[in-house]
Amino acid sequence: MRAAQGRRSYGEPRRRPDQAFAGVLHSLSCCSLDTRRQLWYNRAVQSSVVDPSQCFVAGMQSPTARKGFAFGDPRMGLLQPKPKTYVYIDGFNLYYGCFKSPTRHGWSKYKWLDFEKLCDQLLPRNDVLAIRYYTADVSNRAPDNHQADRQRVYLTALSALPRVRIVKGRFLTKLIRMPQCDAAGTYLGNTVTVLKTEEKGSDVNLAVDLLLDCVRDRYECAVIISNDSDLVSPIRVVRHEYGKVIGIINPHPLRPSLDLSNNADFRIRLTARALAANQLPDTVQVGRASLQRPASWT
Repeated sequence: MRAAQGRRSYGEPRRRPDQAFAGVLHSLSCCSLDTRRQLWYNRAVQSSVVDPSQCFVAGMQSPTARKGFAFGDPRMGLLQPKPKTYVYIDGFNLYYGCFKSPTRHGWSKYKWLDFEKLCDQLLPRNDVLAIRYYTADVSNRAPDNHQADRQRVYLTALSALPRVRIVKGRFLTKLIRMPQCDAAGTYLGNTVTVLKTEEKGSDVNLAVDLLLDCVRDRYECAVIISNDSDLVSPIRVVRHEYGKVIGIINPHPLRPSLDLSNNADFRIRLTARALAANQLPDTVQVGRASLQRPASWT
């Protein structure tokens, strides 16, 4: 028996939101997505389904505002549940944007990144449930010959973070002929043989996961760390066809891709301060192994 004033009596099981409000949401099928979300929240608070500790106070500006609705829109005048959020990281776009850019000397000391801490800091009003990191195994190459060793240590350290899942593509290496130029970029009239390495699969894996997680309704907000405009098509589908909120975190020093910007609800620029504040401990314990930050990353 239900207790007075809608409270649960002692020992009564807590109802799941889908059980409690299935009839309400069905009757509101003709309403907008924003209306359904707000009515669900109002009923959830009354029935003690939503935990207020998992909400933030309305009245603070949110980057996720769109079409009159925001998680924490001051016009609502209510506590708002933090949106369920998945983060998708294009590993090589992040690497070349942050650590290989000629304008970002000294950033290599920030490679020992803790993605859970970074995402929580950049998205304080979101409930970050999962982080997908897309990369591929590199090979040792002269004159360094330790690239693969450092990557292996780092990926093993990341595997200790419960919300991070590593998704691997592959490298394709081949010999090709390419035009030769001088330091100023002037063509010298001949070609040379070069060893060309391309990373394959990561952008496709990211796009597939973004769409699959959307269709399975695993998130309300998807955040992509990349500046690759090839991801525009799946982002457009997720945002316009399914009504999801999209955020873009740009790891490059240049302005974000115009195509990505036009299909995002909010954008965040990745800074050295954010990277510096969210590093893994110098020693990470994974099982019986103690993993040390590579010396060249300090």
